[in-house]
Amino acid sequence: FYFLSPLSHHIDLGYEWMNKPGLNWDVAVGIIGPGIYSSDKNPNGVFLRGGPKFLLGSTSNVVTAKSKERYAHPLKGSYIKIEIILNAFSSTYKVDTTGYFGYSNYPSYLIYKKKYQSVTFDVQIGKQFVIGNVATFAYYFGIGYSLESVTSTLPARYSNFSTTVANTIDISRYSHTYFGQRFPMIFTFGI
Repeated sequence: FYFLSPLSHHIDLGYEWMNKPGLNWDVAVGIIGPGIYSSDKNPNGVFLRGGPKFLLGSTSNVVTAKSKERYAHPLKGSYIKIEIILNAFSSTYKVDTTGYFGYSNYPSYLIYKKKYQSVTFDVQIGKQFVIGNVATFAYYFGIGYSLESVTSTLPARYSNFSTTVANTIDISRYSHTYFGQRFPMIFTFGI
């Protein structure tokens, strides 16, 4: 369970296992929508992510016993993780139009939905600790690229309303931060 995920309006559950010393596999599923506070965007969706995690093995992560070296714990240490993220969700937007000059014929607010689908490639660097042999604590950051498709239910008659309204900027993709189609880089970070 990613402890801070409800603060970002999703629940993130993952599982990691050792394939062989120095190589773990890490997979997770995120349910977008539930969270600690209510959101006016009413997000709804899911993301799946997973990939290999390569432990970098420093002297603090390796134990020598009877002339054999081994990792102190198969989940402990600095790592590089290569991850693929599949993401699909929708958000509802409510835009107040009363302050826009020249648009008195429009309703006082517009409500429309955007649907997002993406495939993302992410490379993370992090460090993971094992607490009491039952839990892990990690911090990480990563960068990557994303290919995204977005559809909107904003009626065509409002498409010339305002670029700000029609293209509401929202960089949160719950599993990552996305900088847009013109600069399709992503950023991940977490504790």
